Amino acid sequence: MFSHGYVLLGLDDSEHDEALHWAAREARSLRTDLRIVRAIHWSTHLAPWDSIDDCAISAGYRGAVETLLRQTIGQMHELYPDVVAHCEAVDAYPSRALLDRSRDAVLTVVGAHKLHATDGTALGPVSALIAAQAPGPVVLVGGTSDPSTNPAVVVGVDDSPVTDDVLSFAFDYAHRHGRPLRALVCWPVDPLAEAQSRPAPQPSERAQQWLADTLGAWSEKYPDVEVRRTVLRNRPVAGLINASLGQDLLVVGGHSRQARPSALLGSVTQGVVHHAGCPVAVVR
Repeated sequence: MFSHGYVLLGLDDSEHDEALHWAAREARSLRTDLRIVRAIHWSTHLAPWDSIDDCAISAGYRGAVETLLRQTIGQMHELYPDVVAHCEAVDAYPSRALLDRSRDAVLTVVGAHKLHATDGTALGPVSALIAAQAPGPVVLVGGTSDPSTNPAVVVGVDDSPVTDDVLSFAFDYAHRHGRPLRALVCWPVDPLAEAQSRPAPQPSERAQQWLADTLGAWSEKYPDVEVRRTVLRNRPVAGLINASLGQDLLVVGGHSRQARPSALLGSVTQGVVHHAGCPVAVVR
């Protein structure tokens, strides 16, 4: 699928390194380099002038970051000797540093480290901004899969303009990693059925046929990928989150009709990336 570029990883202060390992394995699978970026920016913490104390604090922190990067490179050489990894410390806001470098990346990986529910959002602000504005695919690594269950690649399918790009990413990933692919269409919930005034109707044969037709060309291109088609009567966010639990990857489209940057993901994708039970790929 990809012929050039690199896998970009945003390194943060988290003690969890799932995103680091995920990015390294993907760079190896794509046979491309891994570029690890750690941003340093002091404007929100220090005075607008450089005092002696500020300079000492800044130098000490930069030294700690450089030590972290050296340790990260050493870990990469030890665990992934076949992956060419580059590390850099950048004086910039984390979001700006990653967005600038994501233009030449085939894939951007960030940690989906969740905040407390009382904060009003479940996903860190930098991760959410990268997922909404990066020009290429972004993977948010949070929930983990269970290898003993042969986890699948779950892809949300709809009639949006990015559906072909979403399916291209999902099939390519499933092909490279030998995973089954579960294509999921969620039908709106019937309010009358929810009120128990009548039973919920089953998805029509037309929906099943539409999904089969949508996947047909991709199944022909990737005949080795086992495809499971599901038409589910549930709210899209709830259906995708439930389907993602313990799986290898959830792939969704990052599209919206809104012009505001905070709404660029679309309501369904925003709900999914905040609460999914496995890593989430957002394809714009």
